[in-house]
Amino acid sequence: MIRQKAETSVLIVDDHRLMREGLKSNLSQFTDISDIHQAGNGLDAVRMAMELKPDVILMDINLPDLNGMEATRQILAQTPDTKILALTMHTDKVYVMGMMKAGAAGFLTKTCSARELYKAIQRISSDKAYICDEVIDIVLETAVNPDLSALGQEKELTRRESQILKLISEGNTNHEIADILCISNRTVEKHRKSVMDKLGIRTVAQLTKYALKKGLTFID
Repeated sequence: MIRQKAETSVLIVDDHRLMREGLKSNLSQFTDISDIHQAGNGLDAVRMAMELKPDVILMDINLPDLNGMEATRQILAQTPDTKILALTMHTDKVYVMGMMKAGAAGFLTKTCSARELYKAIQRISSDKAYICDEVIDIVLETAVNPDLSALGQEKELTRRESQILKLISEGNTNHEIADILCISNRTVEKHRKSVMDKLGIRTVAQLTKYALKKGLTFID
């Protein structure tokens, strides 16, 4: 196989080591892909993106420490030339449009073949978008129905509000949250109300579901 002149550096971001190793093995067969690095959580992804400035990042969504949507926003704010390809099992509208609004250049599910993954990397490296068949209808529907673009565009939570949302979703009471964060019960209640108002959510069950979708908490 003839090596192409332009090589593409890749950062694989996934919290499962087996998945990362499998992706690296599959990509290694393509001689124009070089310098394949790995990160196991969102914070490491941001740090490594700043240091390595890879051409392409394969970004999972549900990640420890910092979810894929927020990691994508932070990375592109610092290295706008990097192309990010969402690579996930999730195909809900919230995930798809959340990643696209965050700035991802493409969206691909983990059921894809190595050849399709390579094709997606080539395409976004050429400043083109790549959307897999599983979610193309969602993207097209949003394009013709602007009301759907609100998905993934909820009012942004502050860092403290995100902390409290995470703790609520893990089953902590206001008093327990106050002890954990060393703040008053009244302050917890104030932040809790702000979170619910911003998200348009009124029950703990809905907050927990939202936190799971955003990767703020996980179910073992």
